[in-house]
Amino acid sequence: QTIHAFCEQLLQRFPLEAQVPPGFEVLDDEKAAALRREAIDDVLTIATRDRASPIGKALLTAIAYAAEDGFDDKLRQALGQRDWIEAAARLDESAIDPFAVAEDLLRRTFGVRGGASRAAIEIDVAGLLSDADLAMLKAGLSTGSTNDLKMAEAVASTIMAATPSRRCQALGALLLTKDGEPKASRTLATNAVQVAHPYVLPTLLRAQERFVTLDAELRALDLVTATLALLRLADAVLGGYTAAKARRAGLDFEDLVVRTASLLRTSGATEWVLYKLDGGLDHILVDESQDTS
Repeated sequence: QTIHAFCEQLLQRFPLEAQVPPGFEVLDDEKAAALRREAIDDVLTIATRDRASPIGKALLTAIAYAAEDGFDDKLRQALGQRDWIEAAARLDESAIDPFAVAEDLLRRTFGVRGGASRAAIEIDVAGLLSDADLAMLKAGLSTGSTNDLKMAEAVASTIMAATPSRRCQALGALLLTKDGEPKASRTLATNAVQVAHPYVLPTLLRAQERFVTLDAELRALDLVTATLALLRLADAVLGGYTAAKARRAGLDFEDLVVRTASLLRTSGATEWVLYKLDGGLDHILVDESQDTS
């Protein structure tokens, strides 16, 4: 027997102990894929119809972060992490938002302050250099070489930025290279400017150091936001998929393995099931490529 055939036979023999429907139907890959597709379509329809709902907001967020037509691929990958999604949703089953604890863990893991929004971080970035600082930098850099003049133009663009978001972009162009790396000191200001205007380079370096930290937090927040949106969508799809399987008393191949493992490892009937199996099994030959770690 294959692993799945063994699991099916065991669950059919002990359905009550395994908490599966007696006489359940095994869903092959084609049937399971069809049910998942229906669940996905249902969730997307609901999310599109009510964009102010949590699932509607999650869809808008996920699509915004998906590269080109990569949304379907990302959602499919997320659905393949069923154990992880279910565990994240169970971190605090009493919470109004089932993923609130997951968000807190993700924020701490990636170094994002609790409760900090993108708008709040952008305001912090925008305040790194005051208008007075920028005016002095522009005046000093304007006396230098061609490179200094380019920096002065970047400072002028920063002064003209009307919103915190645009000022963040302008500061990024001022302090970072096109590859997103911190500009070298000689690029920020030439030696001539450093000698004539000694405040220029220290001011830029202080702003650059803080900008790199805040920019990393912004990127991490984007990652957390996109991950949570995908988690919510995938959880909703898995909920619909599970309900569809229950309506037809069906188990997919993953269910067979998961339910059997639970039956033999953690259920209250484990000792009884093992006792009943003891006289009927001589050995098990694993003939499939399986992770047995």
